[in-house]
Amino acid sequence: MLGNELCSVCGDKASGFHYNVLSCEGCKGFFRRSVIKGARYICHSGGHCPMDTYMRRKCQECRLRKCRQAGMREECVLSEEQIRLKKLKRQEEEQAQATSVPPRVPSEPQVLPQLSPEQLGMIEKLVAAQQQCNRRSFSDQLRVTPWPMAPDPQSREARQQRFAHFTELAIVSVQEIVDFAKQLPGFLQLSREDQIALLKTSAIEVAGQAKG
Repeated sequence: MLGNELCSVCGDKASGFHYNVLSCEGCKGFFRRSVIKGARYICHSGGHCPMDTYMRRKCQECRLRKCRQAGMREECVLSEEQIRLKKLKRQEEEQAQATSVPPRVPSEPQVLPQLSPEQLGMIEKLVAAQQQCNRRSFSDQLRVTPWPMAPDPQSREARQQRFAHFTELAIVSVQEIVDFAKQLPGFLQLSREDQIALLKTSAIEVAGQAKG
């Protein structure tokens, strides 16, 4: 649960992790609109505007650059068409389920079993491990090659920088998976072959989620 965390882009109150970065609703929406539209902004102050809640409204180029430097991922942004199709598909599935499932007869409420102290302890350890990995991953993302801001996006230098950007982000994601897996009870007791197989499966699943 969020407390007094601040947006990594402008310093406003953060509302959660958006596109892989702790940020506010304003920067979340700005980044999404910019990516979908393929927007290109121009800074009139040399591209060095300090970003805060005031300047975020004054310089869009520096705000977008700060979003990318903070680690926001373009590949996590769904296009308007993808969102529309997903919403339509979800509505169709809900309608099909509503017509195929017979009305349920009220029954006695089920009493869910209580978690044991061992289970609660395990959950706390997993949550702590995930939070630690997230903090380390966020720190690593700050060192990733920034998204190219060259005048010609099709230049060789810009293409190489984009390739380096995505490659380094992938490496950070895989390292986060490995770090988390090492803290799972029993993982290090598995054979090396089983460890590698599980890590490969996890990496593929994470890559699929990142594509939306």
